[in-house]
Amino acid sequence: MTDEDLSEKPFHSQQYEQDYLNSLLNAPERLTWDEFKEQQRKKGEMETDFARVEEEQSRRFRKELDEARAARLGSTASAAGTKEKKEKKEKKEKRKDKHKKEKKKKKKRKHDSSSSDESEEERRSKKRKHKTKDKADEPVSLSSFFRAGSDSDSS
Repeated sequence: MTDEDLSEKPFHSQQYEQDYLNSLLNAPERLTWDEFKEQQRKKGEMETDFARVEEEQSRRFRKELDEARAARLGSTASAAGTKEKKEKKEKKEKRKDKHKKEKKKKKKRKHDSSSSDESEEERRSKKRKHKTKDKADEPVSLSSFFRAGSDSDSS
């Protein structure tokens, strides 16, 4: 086979080429941009309507299921729910009362210790000691650290 033989043979049959040319000549009209946009808008509206209907059906179905479950369980479910709520509320109230009692006890202890034989001067010295402990925990600059050390060495 030579190059001439390949070029003489048509790629498609004569019938196919004729049909292709006819389809190009008699092509249906295309939509304009505005027509296409309108068509797409209508499709979108139909889809949203369908989705809305489907959602409504699922809501109804869920409601029916809930009603059926409530009927099967009877009033025990609602009574149990209210009972649990009451118990939770009572526990919260007990915690609050307990907390209030603890606060009162602490106040009484503080008040009682201040009325003891302890003098005012002793209380002040305790406060000072407490303050110095707090200061010892704070970070100290390097220069003040060495100054404090040199003061204690000289005495």
